[in-house]
Amino acid sequence: MRVSVTSIWLLALVISFGASSCSRAQGLVGLWQTETLRPTLPGRTNIIESHQTVEFLKEGSFKMGSTIATDGDKRTAVVFTGTYVLIDTNHVRLEVASGVPGSTNKTPLTVTFSLVGAELEMSKLTSSVVPETQKYRRVKR
Repeated sequence: MRVSVTSIWLLALVISFGASSCSRAQGLVGLWQTETLRPTLPGRTNIIESHQTVEFLKEGSFKMGSTIATDGDKRTAVVFTGTYVLIDTNHVRLEVASGVPGSTNKTPLTVTFSLVGAELEMSKLTSSVVPETQKYRRVKR
């Protein structure tokens, strides 16, 4: 049996595409955090800090949260949870779990993202006439 050069190139292309897709998903795995905001409120002396996080786990789940600290009192809330599947190099499909206890309903969302080094830019999960994105930086543990 004779193998053509074209067949070898085609096989190499398929393997390289699969490997880059896997490495892209591995690059998404981890904890990401927005820049900490420190708004000042007129007439108020207390210090407020807030940031958002998104975490993609290896087994295919994700969670998004929000943290607010006021004068050292820190409160964290999980806003969204669910599962994810990488569609291509710039799109991830999220299955967002319902916030209703005991519900198995999930809302499917396809989200655009870009990953450059330690920075993740992703579509916000809000309805808007003008598409909005959110920037996150990788959190080192």
